[in-house]
Parts: sequence; structure tokens; C-alpha cells
Amino acid sequence: MTVIVWDGETLAADKQATDDGIRRTITKIRRVAKGKNKGHLMGGSGAATQANVMMDWYAAGAVPDHFPRYQDDNNLSAVLTVVTTEGLILRYEYTPVPIVFEDAQYCTGSGRDIAYGALHMGANAVEAVQVVSEFMSDCGMGVDAIRLHEKKARKK
Repeated sequence: MTVIVWDGETLAADKQATDDGIRRTITKIRRVAKGKNKGHLMGGSGAATQANVMMDWYAAGAVPDHFPRYQDDNNLSAVLTVVTTEGLILRYEYTPVPIVFEDAQYCTGSGRDIAYGALHMGANAVEAVQVVSEFMSDCGMGVDAIRLHEKKARKK
């Protein structure tokens, strides 16, 4: 299970994966490094292998004809959350056509409801993931976070 949180500037996710009842540590979020979607942030939830396939598909340009197989199988599917460089939230599920969310904040995964509550109480994305990890046995093992706009070092 997963929690992915966007607070308007930072995308954060827990690091826990469950492998036949054994808790393991993985990374669920990335920044697109090159191509037409360079700089976009991505997070995958659901089946871990398929989440990685979805992120690879998006990073390679999100060509509709190359949309990953198995997204029509509920046991193997994943949800891909994307934050564009403009801060637009895209959610890919079963087709290469995204759901576009116009909200300033966004949460997804099994810990979504708790994360929204934490954001409402003033938490940032990292803090919201930490709160979820305190209460949900399927989330935890640390937090990864990526800022949409990296702060530039000041020149002296």
C-alpha cells in the first residue's frame, strides 16, 4: 500500500512495499530527467512493477500507442500521479488519457484520507506522509520527497 502527497511544492511518498507479507523498502516517486516531460514529478501506487512501467512510459514521452499493458487487470494495475512543471496534477489509471485535477493539494493511495487531514491541519507533504505512517500498517519505512522547483544556491 502507498501514500503519495502533493502539497503544492513537494511530492512525497512512503517507502514501504509488501512482498508476500515481508515489508521491503522501495522508491515510489521520481523526476523526469529528459524529453518533453522533463522536470515533471511522478509517483506510482498499486502493483510496484506496473507502477515502475507506468513511470517509464511517462518519462519516455507518454505515447498513447505505447500505453503499458495490464492496466486493464485490477490485480496488476497501478495509478500514476504526475505533477507537471506548472503544478498541474495528472492521474493515469486505465487509459493514456489522464484525469486532470485542478486542486492545490492532492493525495492518493491507501493513506490518502489521513494525509488530507494532516494537510488540512497545516502539515506539509513530508509531515503528512509521516502522520500516515504512524497510523497505517501498510505505509512506512521512511519518506522520499522531491520539490518541484529546486531552490537555487545564492551567490555571495
